Amino acid sequence: MKDLYQDLLRYYCFAIGELPDKDKFLQAMKETVTREELRVFFLLPFNGSIAEKKLFSRARRAGIDEKEFNRRATRLVEQGMIMRYTRPGGRTYERGNIVHMSEQ
Repeated sequence: MKDLYQDLLRYYCFAIGELPDKDKFLQAMKETVTREELRVFFLLPFNGSIAEKKLFSRARRAGIDEKEFNRRATRLVEQGMIMRYTRPGGRTYERGNIVHMSEQ
């Protein structure tokens, strides 16, 4: 089974450079977010935002229903891992900035 925590570590190392203490980062992530929440995180595009309707479609294909998606996404928003905006065209999501996440 794919290790989503290792994928998260690789994503942040790519985005901001090498992390000084990867083991502590991984432990903090395991204590902060669930594997199921990371599945939602990785539905988001690497860069930029995605419309909620398109994201719901991705979630359904991944076996996550809309209610469960909303529960997990709300938790990730609270943790600062993803951002959710309401725009004139509807709600959109994007991956959060690690600096913002660390301020939570």
